[in-house]
Amino acid sequence: MVTDVIRTTDSIRSKILESTLAVAGHFDRIGRREGKPRRAIFNMGDSHNVPIWSRQLAPNPLNAYEERLHRITNPDTHNTFNEFSKLDGAFVIRGDGFIRSAGMFIGSN
Repeated sequence: MVTDVIRTTDSIRSKILESTLAVAGHFDRIGRREGKPRRAIFNMGDSHNVPIWSRQLAPNPLNAYEERLHRITNPDTHNTFNEFSKLDGAFVIRGDGFIRSAGMFIGSN
């Protein structure tokens, strides 16, 4: 099933998909512990064109962090991403695991 998803994206590596699922699981565990469901949208694929037909709802919170902290594969950042998941909007992730933005409204501009 994971390989079918990978084939439909812009070269999402299986390690990146697995890391994204791990982050989603992390959000779920925190939400259950706090008694408040935590949800997030992860846009994986076509990360170069998403900004063309989408908009940033608030200033991109990732801009305040150095590039190495933009990686979905970096477990040190998962709590930070959890806080960003409280924002409306999606995470936009490149195929190599670099998170381009958080808080993105995906749809027509």
